Amino acid sequence: MEPTPPSLGVRKRRKKTISDLLPIDLVMQIFKRLPVKTLARLICVSKLCASIIRSRDFMKVFLTNRHGRLFFTFKRYKDSILFTASLQTLNPCEASVAMTHPAFDVDAKNCSYLHGLICYASACASRVLVYNSSTRKLTTLPIFQPGTPVRNHFLGYDGIAGVYKVLCRTGPNPVFQIMTLGDGSSWKTVNVGQYSHFPLKKHICIDGVLYYEACADKNLKGTAFIMRFDVRSESFERVKMSGDNVKCSAMVTYEGKLAIISKVISADGGVVLWVLEDAVKHKWLKKVFVLPNSWTSLVQGQSTAAYWFHRFVDVNDAGEFVLAPSSVRIRHYVLFYDPKRNSMRKVAVNGIKVPIRYDSNRRFNRPDSCSLLHLFSSQVESPMFL
Repeated sequence: MEPTPPSLGVRKRRKKTISDLLPIDLVMQIFKRLPVKTLARLICVSKLCASIIRSRDFMKVFLTNRHGRLFFTFKRYKDSILFTASLQTLNPCEASVAMTHPAFDVDAKNCSYLHGLICYASACASRVLVYNSSTRKLTTLPIFQPGTPVRNHFLGYDGIAGVYKVLCRTGPNPVFQIMTLGDGSSWKTVNVGQYSHFPLKKHICIDGVLYYEACADKNLKGTAFIMRFDVRSESFERVKMSGDNVKCSAMVTYEGKLAIISKVISADGGVVLWVLEDAVKHKWLKKVFVLPNSWTSLVQGQSTAAYWFHRFVDVNDAGEFVLAPSSVRIRHYVLFYDPKRNSMRKVAVNGIKVPIRYDSNRRFNRPDSCSLLHLFSSQVESPMFL
């Protein structure tokens, strides 16, 4: 009897993969606890790891219940400086700078920030770029038609599909184009219908809806209103603003809703908040909060007129109002106001290096002047572009 060939008698063994040992859902739950830097290394381990980490399902899992970071942008004379800081778990009154990013030679006021991603236009306003502060990777998006300048650009996130989209207004007329990040798609025109408008700078994305301030006047001098853009359906709606909405304000998330908060603190420590209760009926709810009298004692050397040197910049996921100095300091800090307890706490931010300005002979002169442009307390890491 002839011996059986090895290829017939012995079943060829297949190497076990991670999916054979663990369900994909469990793998995602494990991966979501890892920092983005570690995920970047895992992509090189196997094609399966890469496909899991780059999937839209993992994007949704990763962004769920992530711990926020303090996300600073300071403006110098010629460029902008970006810091990300992590809050200490053992000491809630301290935060340390986790990363200092390259200076951006762009107008940081016109940048769009979401989940640690920064969207901005090139110096000649011909292209749109997206920088991931977690991976420190810069991606240039496809070019528009030649001679078409970028006027406005906003980042939006669809939490249901797990995708990021960039909405742009190009050209002198209000022509809007949109592109989905990461799927190789190109720009496509979005019809605004009856809502012809010219966007302004204030904007925020909440639960798959992009809100931004706009006006109907081409010269941007008319009455302002809020545009509501559904990132998933790519449709526009217009929301009227309350007549008492203040100009020096910021868009924030308050109890899951859009809110407009006054950046300026009154002399008696008061701050005004307008909450959008019903976008269809254009219903706004006005809330007035008064800071405790002891809040000025937390401020170093500015107790007499502290309200002039600080402004509200954000509301974190815990419902605390974030208050920060208007310029960077050698001993920088952030104040958190809890409206439910009517209490404040001070968090020292360690590791922010104040640039030094020198005279013509390179002798020490004084710390350079850096004004605070943005501070987000709920920014998280994003695995986009890994």
